[in-house]
Amino acid sequence: MARRIRVLMLTANPRGTTALRLDEEAREIEAGLRMGSLRSRFEFQARWAVRPRDVRRALLDLAPDIVHFSGHGTGDDGLVFEDDTGHSAIVPTDALAELFELFSKNVRCVVLSACYSDVQAKAIAGHIDHVIGMQRALGDEAAIEFAVGFYDALAAGKDVPLAYRFGCNSIRLGGIDEHLTPILHSRQPQQECAVSGFDEGSPSRERSLPGRRQRDHHSDLHVAGVEDVMAWGWDGGALLRQLIAIDYETTDALTQAHEGDAGQWSPVFMNHPDTWRLIAAQPKRIVGYWHMAPLFPREYARAKAGRLLDSQITADVVQLFELPGLYDVYFVQICMLPSFRSPRNIQLLFQTVFDVLTRLSAHEIFVREVTANAYTRAGEALCRTFNLDLLCSHREHGAIYSGPIERVLRHGFAGRNADLCRRYADRGLM
Repeated sequence: MARRIRVLMLTANPRGTTALRLDEEAREIEAGLRMGSLRSRFEFQARWAVRPRDVRRALLDLAPDIVHFSGHGTGDDGLVFEDDTGHSAIVPTDALAELFELFSKNVRCVVLSACYSDVQAKAIAGHIDHVIGMQRALGDEAAIEFAVGFYDALAAGKDVPLAYRFGCNSIRLGGIDEHLTPILHSRQPQQECAVSGFDEGSPSRERSLPGRRQRDHHSDLHVAGVEDVMAWGWDGGALLRQLIAIDYETTDALTQAHEGDAGQWSPVFMNHPDTWRLIAAQPKRIVGYWHMAPLFPREYARAKAGRLLDSQITADVVQLFELPGLYDVYFVQICMLPSFRSPRNIQLLFQTVFDVLTRLSAHEIFVREVTANAYTRAGEALCRTFNLDLLCSHREHGAIYSGPIERVLRHGFAGRNADLCRRYADRGLM
């Protein structure tokens, strides 16, 4: 009788880091393995809130064939585990590679479901037959979808390279534009692989999806949020200095009276992580972003009347996107550096807006109305594209546009997010 294939899931979500849906990911992995035609061949084990020594102990104790890590990554610095107090403990890349070298006789596949973990994947791939890492930031939904497709395929008897393709396709089928984020590294196995369905051929040292063309640096842009900013070692001040520089580079005639400063904006951004997203070419290299503020009624009324300066938006006038309900939002900025503007990149920028709205709607948090100050001609064209009404001129500079969220959601681009439109329709907002 063939021995069972052991899948070990290791998770870490230290205090002070963005909460991840690790329990849902684990549930989906276990469900996929149990439903496959080879379900009797698989055994699933999970270890939660792991410290570095817990990883070693789990590998010694369970001797897994497949190791799946879900948590946070920091790029070059390493993967984030937990210390004895539950806070972050970063394990460097070379230490992880050396650890897996010690277990290369039994571990056949490693999946690093963590942002920017492709650095570690490349290092570990020197010792393990198949390693999957993430070349950019990875959202919760994409991580879960990849796991569903990957382990469903393994449990159906597919080899790792093909299961990897199923995982990427699962992300795409879910309407998530992150299917290029996972990267598979494979090597020539040195002995017969113990896992049924693993590739025993001679795959290339580094694989990508079939048909993927050589890309220029503009197609390597990725979405970043507060988790990524913290992983870069930045505080709010460092982030806002970068964003303010982009504002001045992309918006003509901008003045400090309109713009504000890093000290004002830092708590607004760091206390309200679901009101913005970044587009980055690489860690610490921001090329575009958007920001919206769910203002309290008094400040929102001033914004609609053209009497609110961006420099007057402080943390105490922005509502938290935490409680279920309806919110009116003032769109503060949406921009991208000129050298990175292309249909693909602009679509990525806008898609992140609808992705955030989709996630909020899952928690019964809905936007009712949108207002924006179109500071430039391009801004006015954008407002008209989304069918917002011109209300008045701003008292200092720009034109105020506003309208119900329904008009934005009825734009063809928003229609890609079926769950978003369905939830808003159920709430009577479109």
